Amino acid sequence: MKKIISVVLVLCFCGSCASGPTIMTKKGKEVQIVHKSNVSNCDIVGKVFGKDESGSEEIAKIDLQNAAADMKVDTVVITETIQNGKVVVLHAMGYRCNQEE
Repeated sequence: MKKIISVVLVLCFCGSCASGPTIMTKKGKEVQIVHKSNVSNCDIVGKVFGKDESGSEEIAKIDLQNAAADMKVDTVVITETIQNGKVVVLHAMGYRCNQEE
């Protein structure tokens, strides 16, 4: 019985580590986070969200930039930061400011 419990605990621990860190994608690096005064000549694309469950706002920003890049957004303005325990969620508006695309 102890052996079974030990195996279950090890599997649970490994499963929680499997998600790994959020890594900035190549396209995510191209997304700028700016103040709302810097998007007056940009087109609004829509809402974008970033999230980190370890409590890091920096990792949530990386997730936000990656999500924005997936939407073909090149600029975001963070409109709200929500921290609930260890979960950080960033709400932002996505803009397309580089009109070349």
